[in-house]
Amino acid sequence: MKKIIFFLNIVLLMAYHSKAQIAYYDAIALKGYIKSTGKFGGNPPNDPTGYIEILKNYIEKDKRDDIKNMGDLYQYLDSDGIKNVFLIDFCNNSSLSSEDDRQLPTRSIFTSVAGLDVTKYGDGLAKFLVERTKEELSIAFFERFKNDLDNFEEIRILFPTTYQTLNVIDQEVYNFAAYLDLLRESLQKDMITIIPNIRKLVNDPVMADFFKKYPPLKTILSDALYVIHELDQGIHPAEAIHNYISYEADKGSLEQVNSNLFPGLQTFDLFSASLRTKQDDQYWLSADSLSVLFKDDVLLRIYFGLIYQQAKLNNISFGDTALTTYLGKMESNFNSLKRTYQPYLSGLINRGKAVDQTFKIIKELQQRENTKPTYVEYFALYDAFLNFFEYAKQYNQFIGSSKSFDLEVEKYFKAMRGIGNIYLDVNQKQYASAVVEVANVYKTIIVDTLRKASDAESTKHQQILDTFVKYGNFAAIMTKAETSDEVKKAIEAVALPSGSSRIKRESKFNAAINAFVGPYAGTENIPISGKNNFHFSTGLAAPVGVAFSWGIAPEKLGRKGASLSLFFSLIDIGALTSFRFQDDSTETAPQVQLKDIFSPGAFLILGLPKSPVSISLGNQLGPRLHEVTAQEANSVANFYYRLSLSVLVDIPLLNLSTKQLGEIRTKKRKKSGIFGFLK
Repeated sequence: MKKIIFFLNIVLLMAYHSKAQIAYYDAIALKGYIKSTGKFGGNPPNDPTGYIEILKNYIEKDKRDDIKNMGDLYQYLDSDGIKNVFLIDFCNNSSLSSEDDRQLPTRSIFTSVAGLDVTKYGDGLAKFLVERTKEELSIAFFERFKNDLDNFEEIRILFPTTYQTLNVIDQEVYNFAAYLDLLRESLQKDMITIIPNIRKLVNDPVMADFFKKYPPLKTILSDALYVIHELDQGIHPAEAIHNYISYEADKGSLEQVNSNLFPGLQTFDLFSASLRTKQDDQYWLSADSLSVLFKDDVLLRIYFGLIYQQAKLNNISFGDTALTTYLGKMESNFNSLKRTYQPYLSGLINRGKAVDQTFKIIKELQQRENTKPTYVEYFALYDAFLNFFEYAKQYNQFIGSSKSFDLEVEKYFKAMRGIGNIYLDVNQKQYASAVVEVANVYKTIIVDTLRKASDAESTKHQQILDTFVKYGNFAAIMTKAETSDEVKKAIEAVALPSGSSRIKRESKFNAAINAFVGPYAGTENIPISGKNNFHFSTGLAAPVGVAFSWGIAPEKLGRKGASLSLFFSLIDIGALTSFRFQDDSTETAPQVQLKDIFSPGAFLILGLPKSPVSISLGNQLGPRLHEVTAQEANSVANFYYRLSLSVLVDIPLLNLSTKQLGEIRTKKRKKSGIFGFLK
């Protein structure tokens, strides 16, 4: 994969200048042939027919040999019922001879649970409750990752290398730590090749039905990807646009986006090409040169005559009205023409100047030994390019239309900017930003389009988006990780982040392996010599078990809703957790036996609105482990019962099932909550 962002092949910068006709310079040359009579003639000396040779380049190739003299030229300019009102007055019916015809040049064309002793298990779980990390969560995450890739072909196309790696690991996923380097390399490769992967997704049969329903959207994405590919090949932005409009853009497809989009792009490219300079250090003319053009009516008239001819050759039409028709109407009111086109062309030149300036900065930095362009310079160049290209939307002002572009055209330019930003972010290794840009493009082009579509289709693509964001962020973090601690943090960041307790409040039903941590107060009965011994007790509880939860009015209150849970505990590591809150530096805790943390119980838990805090009332077989220090673990001799009221922090460990509103009651779009994979 190329690591240099834009335009490394600097020699292409001006490759096009020496080959194509430039209307601005041809207009200046033609003015030199005007005699005192106001007609073309024998000036400059010894080149009496030079103006015919210039004008032949603005005539269809198959008709050039027919133009032998001024009379022939006059007849051509008034042929087919279309008169070039700008040029014909400079001609008469004289019969000067003509030289050889010059041909128009051809353009040159990214310790498993089973092996863990009770002490390590209890201490490890306590650390998780404090630090929110545990290997079992990571295993579940990677299992779900593979499962989501199995379920969504679209995600497989975007993460092809990672999918292959997970298939190789397969049942060994419990030992995923041994494959972390391979996984990281796979994720990194998929991030680097995200642009080619997007191109594959756009053209894959899995998207065929969608694009069959919405064909303009495929055009929007495909064209944006093509332009970025051109830029990646080291082609100057103006040439990338020209190649796209000339060789890639399909009139019929673009008309499905907007009937005026293709002719608008053609017209923009026509004027851009007409104002190129012959200087080696810039692409477009200066503002002063443009000012000279508009101060000389004869020169300006010739210039627009050449533009007229090129518009005719390219058959540029807005609907049933040709661009030549709009130009011809303005010829009779030349002051109006100047008022319309001078601001338009000035704006084009100014935006082109910004492209030239940023391009020149990058070129100079590349030529220095100890420096190279940074993200800032590349972003400035690409931003300037997009501002230049988006100027194509300004065609309305010179066809006399006040109608603005519709939503589909805005999507067209947003996709162009979004795909470009993805390319730039990936090449600068800004992977998190690239994920955001991919998500924005997918949302804008696909998800937003389906808001009024069927629930099933809309829900599917929203799930695809949510899934991509989740794993894309994980990939972005993993590719940056260099140490095992950083990898651990990357997994922590996506396995089940803080705040996941709100799933209960926002869902109709949820089942999860769950932990709760917080202070309790209640009555304990610790028998002494076989007799009951009730006493008031307080401390820190950390029960772990299975929770079955229901959102209280989630369809009305959403995140403001509460939740009600039936929780069945299996163990309680409150003493270990309390120890780890106070001491997180001791490497291992004192030995703890399974019987010391065994604590089955049943609880009714109320999850408070807009908070991970819950109120719990329940009865349990109290854990024998009462206190842990760095030196020892103190346990009571016998099992006992505890009836307690607690204020707990809700910490879901692994969701087993989530039923959203759309699955049970309503026909509204299914919500995936915070984590689309926890269903």
